[in-house]
Amino acid sequence: MFNFVKRNKVYNKFIEEKVNIIIQKDIIDTLLLGSEIFMNYLKKELPNTNNFNLKNDIKRIEEISEKLIKVNDGEEGEVTINITVAEFLIFKFAIETVEDLLLNFKIQKEIMEQYKEFIGMINKKYDTLDTREVKEYYEFISSYDDPKQQVLN
Repeated sequence: MFNFVKRNKVYNKFIEEKVNIIIQKDIIDTLLLGSEIFMNYLKKELPNTNNFNLKNDIKRIEEISEKLIKVNDGEEGEVTINITVAEFLIFKFAIETVEDLLLNFKIQKEIMEQYKEFIGMINKKYDTLDTREVKEYYEFISSYDDPKQQVLN
């Protein structure tokens, strides 16, 4: 039961705490495409799981997409979006997961190079997080696939 309380505390921290992400405007359309692909995958998984957090992950990706659309004004340069740590974690997972799929689209080589650089920057930001807390967060959200686990832990 103590693990559940500790994990719940980390979960609540991650849905409230914010991080800034700097994005080159040139890759926003590619990030939006990747987010859409990932979101569609999650939506297809909904009927196959009891994990309540899957809906939250879809909502988080949608919120990030809305922020990206708002800052995508066609001008060059970079923008900063402010997202929660929970949003950051699912966004990181999404853009890494679809990277190879994006190669099937006719995306300019320079854009894909910037996308890969962005993933590198995201990984550096990820490395600043407390690895124990990230583990606790993922264990908390995965425990909802098996409700008995949250009581036993």
